[in-house]
Amino acid sequence: MEIGGDYSWSVFPGAPVAPWPQPAVLYARGRDCIVGLARAGSAIWSTNQLWVPDYFCEDVAAAWQAAGVRVSNYNAMPGRVDGLPKGSRGDAVLVVNFFGVENLEETTAKLMGAGYCVFEDHTHDPVGSAAAGSRAHYCLAALRKYLPITDGALLWSPQGLQLPEVPPERFDQHDGVAAMGLKAAYESGQCNDKELKQRFRQLQHAHHEQIESGDAPLRPSMWSEAQLQSGLPLAWRERRDENARCLVKALSDAQGITTLFQDWGAGTVPYCVPVLFESEQARDSTRQALIASQVYPPVHWSLNQAEWDLAAALSRRILSLPCDHRYDVADMRRIASVLTQHVLTIT
Repeated sequence: MEIGGDYSWSVFPGAPVAPWPQPAVLYARGRDCIVGLARAGSAIWSTNQLWVPDYFCEDVAAAWQAAGVRVSNYNAMPGRVDGLPKGSRGDAVLVVNFFGVENLEETTAKLMGAGYCVFEDHTHDPVGSAAAGSRAHYCLAALRKYLPITDGALLWSPQGLQLPEVPPERFDQHDGVAAMGLKAAYESGQCNDKELKQRFRQLQHAHHEQIESGDAPLRPSMWSEAQLQSGLPLAWRERRDENARCLVKALSDAQGITTLFQDWGAGTVPYCVPVLFESEQARDSTRQALIASQVYPPVHWSLNQAEWDLAAALSRRILSLPCDHRYDVADMRRIASVLTQHVLTIT
């Protein structure tokens, strides 16, 4: 069984669910939340300047710049913020709940006290205690990163500030849905099409290109919007928590690697299990060993332009191990076994 990679088709389970914050605006992509508000205008965010952490997805920041938002970086990474951005009152600052385990309350309060408009990014735990208890001006979550949907993101205001109008144009999800369906057929092992993986990979690539194209905010596809209506299935969130705890425990005595965190607070569930290696070479070698064993771990995030040495160094040593609802504790033990055996061979 393959572990990781893009989601395949999954039937959403029924209740219980965690409802989404209301009122909120649904978008197709997380980046649309920022662009939509920038174009609608906000008395709180008056300068069109956005500060993002040094440790953040460069492609998303580039998309905001392409859409006309002025983007700069400030020194922030998982577990660490080195001072306030060197900006002005009315600038916006993005504060990220990295991997779903951050406590953002103190940072957000300092930024708001300095006159900044604060966005909190809760993509990695959209219904956790940090999101539910937020006091930021605005919060966003790219739900398509967390759930098996082709598109979908949420923007809301804990402060009750005015939200943009819903975009008129919808995202076209057809390539994405087709890719998810074919991947589900491939995973079932009951299809004799030897080129099936190549077919769904081609569709995934086309879908990714479509997600990346254009800078106008989009409404989610009808398919994704229907999937998102009830809320986030708690059974999937609980499975993610169970898997993460199993994987962290299995790696607790591993030589040459360290999990980025060993525990997390009540009401918090990690998005994945990030592990740190002693060097970039050890990270890349281990990733290739995992891929050879049909485990496909992403890197959150590869940074090419980071000016802060700490963020750049972290990006070269980190690897994200999947622990979402598609898997169980046996899969987590398999990941840990491959990981530790390979690390032993290179140390």
